[in-house]
Amino acid sequence: MSESPRPVPEGARFPVLDGLRALAALIVVVHHVIKYFSTQSSVLQWIADRNADAVLFFFVLSGYCIALAVRNTPPYPADAALNFLKRRAFRLLPSYWLALGISAFVAILMAEPLSFIELVGNLLMLQSIPNGWFTPFASNGPLWSLAYEAFFYGVFPLLWWLNRRLPQGRWLLKFLALFAASLASIALQKAFFTPWAAYFSLLPIWIAGYFAARALTEHDQHSFFIGLTALAICLLLIVQWKASATLESLARGLLFAVAMHAAAAHARIATGWVQRVYRFGEQMLSWRALTFIGGGSYLLYVVHYPIVRYLHAVQAPLWQAYAAMAFLVIVCGWFEPKLVRWTRPRPARTA
Repeated sequence: MSESPRPVPEGARFPVLDGLRALAALIVVVHHVIKYFSTQSSVLQWIADRNADAVLFFFVLSGYCIALAVRNTPPYPADAALNFLKRRAFRLLPSYWLALGISAFVAILMAEPLSFIELVGNLLMLQSIPNGWFTPFASNGPLWSLAYEAFFYGVFPLLWWLNRRLPQGRWLLKFLALFAASLASIALQKAFFTPWAAYFSLLPIWIAGYFAARALTEHDQHSFFIGLTALAICLLLIVQWKASATLESLARGLLFAVAMHAAAAHARIATGWVQRVYRFGEQMLSWRALTFIGGGSYLLYVVHYPIVRYLHAVQAPLWQAYAAMAFLVIVCGWFEPKLVRWTRPRPARTA
């Protein structure tokens, strides 16, 4: 008999997930430093080359965390859906707005022109790359992924509502229907680009992360993840025949979700030396320094790029770039939790 899920307190932190966030954010930072500053280190170059995978993993991890967050407070009916969107907006927007301000300030320092139209597009979360309606404001490249996140949050209550009206279970069939819609959105972009079609094309990655957590907290769905693995392998084979960056991203994202589910599920039943390996990995990911960085990883992700660009523009040496990023890691790890507390919506007072 499977265990009943334990309640997850509002705003609860999971040290292992914070450690994973930290690693993904650091990979992105290293990538952008190496992009502007050459390096002779093959290790740093290898880390930098994992940038695209780190962003895909962020999407998977986001869906995973949402599954934990809504376990006790599902986004249904309408008032609950609005409350869900409100909570996500309060979590996403303060750091995002701060990043827009820092991006504008750095652009002014570098005497670069600023576009009011691009700012409006970014405030509406309509930016995308490479050929979207709007580009990331003030050349802050990483902001493209925030529009995807906002879209995922926005459609999630609708997907929840649709799921309630379909037969329970049959996860794989439902996911395949969503994946078919994703393929249709990819085809639509070829004929007529819309940012929402671009965002929808990567939605299966986020949903796979959601299912990876839900399968653990409610009941096992090993057949579902076997199906996801087969689908990812098929996509990789197709990409070998006809190159497609989007299909390759979908395949890699699905494999990340499968890996997260497999590791978490296997850790529950492992014994002997295998259990000790899992515990060691959990202890490493829960290391206080990593969880500290993970607590500021979102802010670090959205503000580091303009600073890297500025350091490159003033011809700072590589060691100064890494020193500045190390300082930024500390500042973000200290400031983001405070920003979250300051901007968290207050519960309504009852009479």
